[in-house]
Order: sequence, then C-alpha cells, then structure tokens
Amino acid sequence: MGLCLCSETKHFIEETENRFWVINVNDDGKKICPGIMELTETCLMFYPKKGGLVRWPYISLVKYGYDSNLFSFVCGRRCATGEGIFGFRCMRAEDLFNMLQNNMQNNRISIISDTDSEFPTSGLIIPLRISSISLKSGYLTRADVLCATVMEEDVKLDGNEGTRIATAKLDRKISVSEFSCHCCYDILVNPTTLNCGHSFCRHCLALWWVSSKKTECPECRNTWEGFPKVNILLRDIIEKLFPDAIQQKYKDVEGSHEIIHALQAFNKYGSDQNQASAGTQGNQPRGGGFFSGVLTALTSVAVVLLVYHWSSRDSEQDLLVHKPVAKWTAEEVVLWLEQLGPWASHYKEHFLSGNVNGRLLLTLAEEEFSKNPYSIENSSHRKAILLELDRVKTLGVKPPQNLWEYKAVNPGKSLFLLYALKSSPRLSMLYLYLFDYAETFLPFIHTTCPLQEEQKEQEEDLFAKFIDLQDPTWRQWREFLVKYVFLPYQLIAEFAWDWLELHYWTSRFIIVNAMLLTVLELFSFWNLWSRRELKNLPQLMWRHFWNMSTHGICVAIFWPVIPQFVCNCFFYWALYFNPIINIDLVVKEIRRFETQVV
Repeated sequence: MGLCLCSETKHFIEETENRFWVINVNDDGKKICPGIMELTETCLMFYPKKGGLVRWPYISLVKYGYDSNLFSFVCGRRCATGEGIFGFRCMRAEDLFNMLQNNMQNNRISIISDTDSEFPTSGLIIPLRISSISLKSGYLTRADVLCATVMEEDVKLDGNEGTRIATAKLDRKISVSEFSCHCCYDILVNPTTLNCGHSFCRHCLALWWVSSKKTECPECRNTWEGFPKVNILLRDIIEKLFPDAIQQKYKDVEGSHEIIHALQAFNKYGSDQNQASAGTQGNQPRGGGFFSGVLTALTSVAVVLLVYHWSSRDSEQDLLVHKPVAKWTAEEVVLWLEQLGPWASHYKEHFLSGNVNGRLLLTLAEEEFSKNPYSIENSSHRKAILLELDRVKTLGVKPPQNLWEYKAVNPGKSLFLLYALKSSPRLSMLYLYLFDYAETFLPFIHTTCPLQEEQKEQEEDLFAKFIDLQDPTWRQWREFLVKYVFLPYQLIAEFAWDWLELHYWTSRFIIVNAMLLTVLELFSFWNLWSRRELKNLPQLMWRHFWNMSTHGICVAIFWPVIPQFVCNCFFYWALYFNPIINIDLVVKEIRRFETQVV
C-alpha cells in the first residue's frame, strides 16, 4: 500500500457528508495515518490528522473498490504521490465508494470499480504484493497492473495478524482509456506502433501524414524510419477485450470517405517506400538489380556504337567544314550542292559534267549559272546558290548547315548548349543574349518567335533566313519573354520543330525531352507550393545559379584535357538517352502527385 507522508498543519477538518474519517494502512493492515477523505467534483483530497494535504485527481485513478470497512484505489503517474496502491479503513466505505462513483459518472470518467471481492479490487491489488515485484514504497507500475488483470491464481498473503488465502478473480473489464489513441482519444483501431514506441490508430496516422506531409510521430515529433506496420499483438488483445467497441469503430472508419482516401494514399506511399528500400538492400531479391545492370550494359554498348557510327559517317562532312573551299574536289562540290536542299540535287549532274572543283566554284558569277553546263533557269535557285557561295567565300570553308556539322565545328559549344539548355534554360538563354547575341541568340529568337508572313517584306529561303538578321521587334520580344518566363522548354521544342525535315528522329527526341522537362518543372513548382516553400524560391534560385556557374567553370578548366571520345559519349547520352531517364522521373512524380492528392 502507498503511504501518505504530509507536513504539519495547525487545524483539522471535521467529518461531513462528503468528508469521511479514514485511516491510511500499509500492506500488512497496520495503521499509518488517520485523517479526513474529502470528495470534490474533480479529485480525492486527504487531510491527515498530523496536517497537510494530498490530492488524487479522478482522471489519475486506474481502479477503485471497497469491502465492509476498507476502501482502496490504484492511481496512475499523473498525481503528486506517483503511481501506486493506497488503502484506507473507513466505517462508511460503501458511502465513500458510491459518492466517488457518482462523481466519476458526472465527470464522464471511465474507471474500473470492484465491489464484489473480499478485499477491494482484490483481482488487481491483493495478488501483487510489493515484495513480489521488487518495488519500493508500495508503488505499482501500469504494466504490472495490466499483467495482473489477466492472471487468475491463488495468492498467499502474509501479515502480522496471520495468514490468509484469497482467490483472485479475473476481471476482463479493462478500461478503454488504457488502449486509447493519442490522436482521436478513442479506442485504438489497427494500432500502428512507431519507432519511438507510441501507438496510434492507423487511419489517424494516415490522416496526420496526409495533412502534414511529414514522417514523424504526432506526439513526440520524432521521425520514424521505414514504413510503420500494424501491431498485430496489440490489435488482437484490443479486439478480444472490446469486441463491440471495435466493431462500431470499424463501421465508422469504413463509412468515412476521407479516411478511406487517406489510408489508400498512406498505403501507396508505403508500397513505394518498400520498393525503394528493396532496391537498395543487398539481401533482397536481385531480379530488379539484374535487369537494371543489363539495361545499363546495353545502354553503354549503344552509346559506343552510336559514337562510332556518327564518327565514321561524319568524316566527309568534317572535311567539308574544315577544308578550305579552294581545295575542294569536284565530288565535294557536288556534296556541298546536295546539302543546300532537295531542289539542288537536280543540278549535281551538271556540275559533275563541268568538272567544277573548289577553285572554279569561287570564280563563278550569277550569269554563268544560267548557261551550259549548269543550266539553272530558276532565278530563286540561282539566288540561293549565290547566297550560300558568298558565305563560303567569306568564311573560307563550308558553313555548318545541320546539327552534326555545327557539332564538328563547335564541339565544346554544342555540348555546353545541350547540357545548359537542359539543366537551366532561362540562365542559358540569358547567357546567349549577353555573350553570343549575333551568332546564336538572333537565329534562335527568329526561329522560335518568327515574324508573321504579312510583316515580311520578302520571302526567305530555308538557309537564307539566317543571313543578315535584324534585331527582334517588340512583338517578337513580348512573345519570347512570356515563353521565357513560363515555358522556356517550349522555345527549345519550337526550335527543334523547325528542323524536322533535316533531322527527323533527332528533332523528335529533343521535342519529347523538352515536354518531359516542362512537366518535371511544373511538378517542382507544385511541390514548393504544396509544402509552402515558395518563400525559399530566391534562395533556391541563387543556389542554382551558383551550381551552374561552378560547373561551367570546372568544365572550361578541364575541357582541353578531356578526350573527344568522352565528350561524344556525353553528347549522345544527353541527346538520345536522357529522354528515357526523364520518362522514368515523370512517372515517379505522377505517382507521388496521385498519392498526395488522394
């Protein structure tokens, strides 16, 4: 039994209707301290005769009971005396018990009471002697109390007044509050225990996760790892002890659409987590890892074959863009003519019959193209050939007219534009405007934001439209800036669309990749908005600018020592295999988005 140790006071309260003369006794029934027990609306108050005051809030009582002249109760940790068993001899024990029970009902507090026993709460208190559980001062832990309720055995009690045997009864009416969820404060349904030890209803944990987007305990805020499972042992105990309450709670849960959606989202998140963890653990089945390794090996082989294929195919074109015009052979002149467009292929036989080499090509004038052996009667065709010939004379070599020739002439710049426009399109376009305006930015803006046909003073040929480009109009700037701010990848897709006739598959890869990158960017903004992190956008932009700048500086420093073969591998990987990776990223983002919405 617990002992009430109190300080001295100068007066003593008399016995009334709600005040009872009691004597605190120990485990052996020895009288310890007489006094007055008062029952208020919220707590038990004991006034020892020696003086002082001890309070036990009703909500802290675990169980209470009485016999003919003894009243006792078990209190929890939420009181000044701590957890323990306390007994008091009282001539009005039944009246004290009834008044306490009325106060409990008025306050809607559910506590187990026991009036049918030789000793009050004998099924819970008497069998658990203090010496048998190795505790001091008569205190009893909640775990010991719960264990005692499921034990039924004869217990021998030793005392100064003699020895008696009491049969402990099995009390199955454990309080529902012992198995309550700390979120809904109702009985636990499918109790889920976290790493920190706290248990909650599974649907309460799902609702908490959906609303907070955090994997942490709702009570102690400790982050839980992995995916929490249902505590099967605790669930079975609760279902056996409180079958009616559990069935009613199950019906309430199944009838709530909000709870069902939250559970679906929570379980889907758990499935994704389990799949991710299974892929990283070495002791898991290695089927996925095997296929991933095969895919990686095949991809590497494909990259090597692509590099070899295009390197061998572009050897002639590399000669044209690097070889001076004066050294071109008649076959190279015909190759240059064919690349002007399908319309020029009709004249290649004429040039071959005239045995026109590079030196002779530089001396040709406009009127000579209309005569034999050239016989170019179409004036627009003659004009297109002359415009391209003027560019050749100015540069001294064949100007690049497609992606592969541009890459051959500018390998570093092409690789930079490919990765920069993919990773940071806005920053890359700003760089082109500031440092490469005439050569790259003007053709780009005139292709993505062209003038309307009625605004053009003259028709332009496919290759002549990039010659003598004028500054963009305000209308072009407005269109460009809107796309630049909201849909920068659309500008890249429109530029690739303009080259579909020349690069059938490559342009389509670029367009698909631009669409995927746009979707990923939209998901990034959605995540920032849903997590209320838009205020961190300036900091994220500065961090992105810093990362891009440092990466660019590092590439510029190490570029001279990087083998061309390695650069080609990176180029073709970003061009043809990066869209496949982005498809996988988009699928994952869509699944995550569905989980959050559901």
